[in-house]
This record gives sequence, structure tokens and C-alpha cells, in this order.
Amino acid sequence: MAGRVSPPTEARDGYARRSVVPLAYTRSGAAASLGVSVDTFDKYVRSYIRCVYVGSLRIYPVSELRRWLEQNLVKSGADGVRS
Repeated sequence: MAGRVSPPTEARDGYARRSVVPLAYTRSGAAASLGVSVDTFDKYVRSYIRCVYVGSLRIYPVSELRRWLEQNLVKSGADGVRS
């Protein structure tokens, strides 16, 4: 049937569409997930987390981003200076 539109819950390959939670992000996605710019990510985060190479692409596992966050927590109200 020409012009047939699949229902919104069915993808072209026949599988139901569902939200996909990423296991890893590209550099810009990793920065965005932390709420910082790519420059800030490069300067303060990137060298402290492991990455996975997919060809020439680097992806940063969510688990590494969470580990970095946990290791860099400070108490609310702190002056922002880590000891």
C-alpha cells in the first residue's frame, strides 16, 4: 500500500520504539550530561576518566562520569575550594 504510515509505536524494522538510555557519550554528550561546556570538560574532566575507542571516535562511559562526580563532590555551602 503506497504512502502507508507505520503506527508511532512500530519502527521500520518491526521492533517497538522505546527510549534508549545511553551507556556512553561522545565528548560533547559527556560535557552536556555533566552540564558543562566542551572546553570545561576537556580542561577539568577528560584526563580523569577512561574512554572507549570506536575507530577514531572516543566515547565516555556513564559509569566513568558518575565515578568522577562522586570523587569530586564537596559539601553544599563549601567555598568551592577542595583540600
